[in-house]
Amino acid sequence: MRKSSLIIFIVCLLAHTVFAQFTVVPIPKTPGKKQSRMQARQQLAPMRLPFWDDFSFSNSPYYPHDTLWQSGSSVSLNFGTGVNPPSLGVVTFDGLDSLGKPYNVSDALAKGFADSLISRPLSLDLVPAALRPTVYLSFYYQFMGNGEAPDPGDNLTVDFKNDQGKWENAKTIGIDASLKADSFNTMVIPVADDRFFHPAFQFRFRSFGRLSGPYDTWNVDYVYLNSGRDSSDTSFPDRAIATPLTSLFNEYWSIPKKHFMTDVAANLTKPSLSIYNLRVGNIQPLSYSYHAEVVTYHPGPSRDSVIVVLQDSTSVGNGLAGRERRTFTVGSIPDPGLFDVSADSFKIKLRLSLATKDNVLPANNGDYDSAKYKPIDFRVNDTTRAEFALSDYYAYDDGTAEYGIGLNQPGAQVAYLFEMKTAEPDTIVAIDFYFPRFGDESSQIILLRILSDLNKFKRHILTPNAVGVQGSFYIGWKQSSAGTIPIGWDKNTDSGDKIYSNTNGLWDLNLIEKGSMMVHPVFGKGGVVTGISPEVLPPDAFPNPSSGIFYLPEEMEYVQLFDLAGKPVGFSREVQDHQTKITMTQAYPGLYVLKTLSNKKYTTQKIMVRP
Repeated sequence: MRKSSLIIFIVCLLAHTVFAQFTVVPIPKTPGKKQSRMQARQQLAPMRLPFWDDFSFSNSPYYPHDTLWQSGSSVSLNFGTGVNPPSLGVVTFDGLDSLGKPYNVSDALAKGFADSLISRPLSLDLVPAALRPTVYLSFYYQFMGNGEAPDPGDNLTVDFKNDQGKWENAKTIGIDASLKADSFNTMVIPVADDRFFHPAFQFRFRSFGRLSGPYDTWNVDYVYLNSGRDSSDTSFPDRAIATPLTSLFNEYWSIPKKHFMTDVAANLTKPSLSIYNLRVGNIQPLSYSYHAEVVTYHPGPSRDSVIVVLQDSTSVGNGLAGRERRTFTVGSIPDPGLFDVSADSFKIKLRLSLATKDNVLPANNGDYDSAKYKPIDFRVNDTTRAEFALSDYYAYDDGTAEYGIGLNQPGAQVAYLFEMKTAEPDTIVAIDFYFPRFGDESSQIILLRILSDLNKFKRHILTPNAVGVQGSFYIGWKQSSAGTIPIGWDKNTDSGDKIYSNTNGLWDLNLIEKGSMMVHPVFGKGGVVTGISPEVLPPDAFPNPSSGIFYLPEEMEYVQLFDLAGKPVGFSREVQDHQTKITMTQAYPGLYVLKTLSNKKYTTQKIMVRP
């Protein structure tokens, strides 16, 4: 068996804004007590209407609530794949099964029905005959979001189970030009025929697309089935938090404590989030309460302490108009003076809760129709929490991985930009990597040979060869095998514009994938502070573009020319008046990569040959 490996390095690089393709890969979910829960779901008695789930709450990580869904372990409940959802949390349909593995590992282009989500049985036989024409199923759906775009021919289907126990297609949503990756659409489907009004009615969602990974993504949110409706009933007495809180530390979710303490006020920022009014109609008054708690960890035998540093309550502007989505910033942050300089580390916990009239009756100036909605509690999506660390490392991610990401070429390199929150030099003594398992069993074995503990952060100790840095620096690594060696990929945060790759001699800025790699540089004592070397610019080739003959303004110790696939290209070289003349043997039109060595410094640049 071939052993894969990574070479880790800390670099200063010259970045070019072109793009090399990253591969986003699945990672396994943690099934927990899935087996016992599946058995329990099979024994659930049919429930009465109404049915409602906005996926802002669940009793299991990654999966929808198992008292509402009989089968839902293949979809992923998450807070990062949906873009502008109606409320916190969506379920995502793709080509990964209940364990986060591809349905088909042998054929990358195989298509078929993939993820499904099946409701708990519903007692539609209890719906009075006069109300049966008013029973409708509604939901929000999104094409792609922060996932991968479905292709023509892919679809999301909705099926109803009839009184013979057979599934019937009720709606097929295909790809058309009206679908946008950053917006949700509403769908309302009647449950009109008598054959559906039986004691064990169910509905299901299924996606059709590629079966080989996290591809052809659909997001579903805010599912509601009830009587007393019509085809235009998409207004709900619900003012919901739609996105999680952003970071308290600007772009980072964790900062080394000693860096943070150099300027506490500058390193703190007011988090923001978005809220959405699902009610059509008048402006709704709205306020929120905001709670911050700091846990202080002291070195040695000193006791840890917990201090509530902020308790705030504020109205949200003039309230929310019907169907309005608004992003707002909280009004205050913890007092910088409350952070103890002598502490070893801190953990900061935030909680924000909306104060709404979501469950207030009209008699009390609310808009909750208890005869229609009871026992639904629309307040479950009114609270969100976030947690941040001040320890000894930087982190862009929030600590959870939805996918893995990596390159799959031998010699491929990745570099990740970090900017220190202190002007003083410091020493990196270790790097934490989150290496998830992924793919088929052979891939897992390869990863197992690399790591001793899968699905955990793996610390690579640099001491005694600790590296001193100052200002901005890049954490980089190089893989020596052709297989993809992924890093945890957090979709809830986005530092994608700080990630670079190198597969052909050039450093390429990531311009497509949104998320954060789960890589943490760890700071401590030791090492020699060397600072960051200045960037070395390549000697400009001229003319560029050319017909295949160009010059460099100085003599070169080494010259090499490659095509974009990394294959060497033939050329001749001669020195003329302290210039280097390059003549390509076969000057086919296109882009090439020129690598040179001068004054003991390697540089690269792009060369264009015109027709």
